[in-house]
Amino acid sequence: NFLLHFLNEEEGKKLIYKVKNNTAKGGLNFISCLTKKDTFFREGRFFIGLSELKDLYSGWEMIKADEDYTEMEEHNNLKPHQHHIALILVRKK
Repeated sequence: NFLLHFLNEEEGKKLIYKVKNNTAKGGLNFISCLTKKDTFFREGRFFIGLSELKDLYSGWEMIKADEDYTEMEEHNNLKPHQHHIALILVRKK
């Protein structure tokens, strides 16, 4: 949940593949992450959009998939801001 952007692209994809490969048939994966549209997007970090998530999970049953901005929020001594997030809930066939 919102940790992929702390990883680089290779580490992020490796983590997703590891989770996918260790999910039993009929098992669920839920991923929520910041996208490249997010204010805090940085090159070299793993920010992934909904279409990329769907591609990574092609062949799985798509239960829920969405991409949108959060409500305004304040945390970690930052100015009020929004995040652009993607989420996906899928079941392994």
